[in-house]
Amino acid sequence: MSAKKSKVQKKVATAAVGGGDDLDDGLLYEVDDATFASDEDDGGVVVSGGEEDEVKDDAVKEATGTATVVATETSALAAAKKAEKRKKMKERIKQKKRQRMETEVTVKTTIAGVDSSIIADYFAKKARLFFPKLSTVELDDLCVVKQDQIMDMTGWKLPRDDKNFEKFLTQVAKPRKLNELPSEKGAPYVIIISISGIRVCEVRRALPKPMKSAKLISKNSIASDSKYLANSTISIALSTSERLRLMLDYENPETNTKTALSLENLELVVVDSTFLDSKARSVLDDVPETLKTVKRLLVGAPGAKVVLY
Repeated sequence: MSAKKSKVQKKVATAAVGGGDDLDDGLLYEVDDATFASDEDDGGVVVSGGEEDEVKDDAVKEATGTATVVATETSALAAAKKAEKRKKMKERIKQKKRQRMETEVTVKTTIAGVDSSIIADYFAKKARLFFPKLSTVELDDLCVVKQDQIMDMTGWKLPRDDKNFEKFLTQVAKPRKLNELPSEKGAPYVIIISISGIRVCEVRRALPKPMKSAKLISKNSIASDSKYLANSTISIALSTSERLRLMLDYENPETNTKTALSLENLELVVVDSTFLDSKARSVLDDVPETLKTVKRLLVGAPGAKVVLY
């Protein structure tokens, strides 16, 4: 009994040590290799599944999307800051422009009432600004008006408007009386320079009829105005800077004579400087033309004075 038992135990031990195919139990064991190949590969190393890859891809996409959103928001914020900066810059430029215009308007409306030395300096700076390449001598010959040629009217306290034009002229044109006509034709005592033909007409309407005057504007031809002056005596001539220059340069082709505008009686050149048009421009804004014309009048009448109204 013990020998038989020992023989059985020996067979079991042999089966435990051997593989399944070595078990001599009379049964046929078939093993499907595919069953074990799905979980292990390459020496028993576990291969990651598809779900983990998908999770990682989603995380990468989410991170990329977040970075894109952050970059877009940062770019939009930077653009908004730039736009705000440009807006503030434009507003500062507009503010400076308004302040500059207000200052210029103040100067234009008050320059007539300051000391003659200040007016002369103002003219000189304006002339230098427009003619920077000219020498001092050339500038002086062209358009510089000296202090002793400017009448000081700091004592005039009334508003410089149309209503007071007559009173102003009566005061500054002494000892001449403007309602007394000169004996020479086309030789006025006073020449008034305004910014435009319309303004010339307004000033003329502000003067009383006894002050016989002539308006020289582009509405009439230079030949027509010259003919009128040649046959008329006037105490006041009203015109613009450009028109006066054309009148002084005009030569009648029929008679081969110069214009009939004479400067032999000229005592006073009134620059209508306080008046501002709809664009806040005065006759002094056209500095080159105005100063050159004033200079020509003073050269033609060395004893004449300039006064701003």
